[in-house]
Amino acid sequence: MTKQAVVIGVATVALNVMLVAKMADRGRPYFETPRTIADHTIDPQDPPRLALTFLPQLSKVIPSGATVAVFKPVNGKVNDDGAFFVATGLLPRHQIVPPLMASDAVEARDRAEWVAAITDPLDNPNYELVATYPEGRLYKLRQ
Repeated sequence: MTKQAVVIGVATVALNVMLVAKMADRGRPYFETPRTIADHTIDPQDPPRLALTFLPQLSKVIPSGATVAVFKPVNGKVNDDGAFFVATGLLPRHQIVPPLMASDAVEARDRAEWVAAITDPLDNPNYELVATYPEGRLYKLRQ
């Protein structure tokens, strides 16, 4: 066996080990039917990926036409992430507003009526917790 063949063999094994590690890092189910189109493409804890399974549940709870802000809170505060864009497609009967509309920076009359907080809790006295799901929490604007 030549030195070149040994190098190629070692490199092949190393690349395959890295591939298996990457697949394991992205989570299950690699050999099962994926639940969403984003399975195995982005980090399992990425807000847009979690929104794909979270928001269809909320579409049955939130009244049609209501304003909804969707985001993953950071330290209990409003955060702007890609989940907003996923919500525009998954909640077609609702008015999706930017995450900023759930903050104290906007006037009370302009705030989102509902907030879908992905994974982490929202720490805002203007909103009350309505329900908890594996992917996040649903809040409603206090009257």
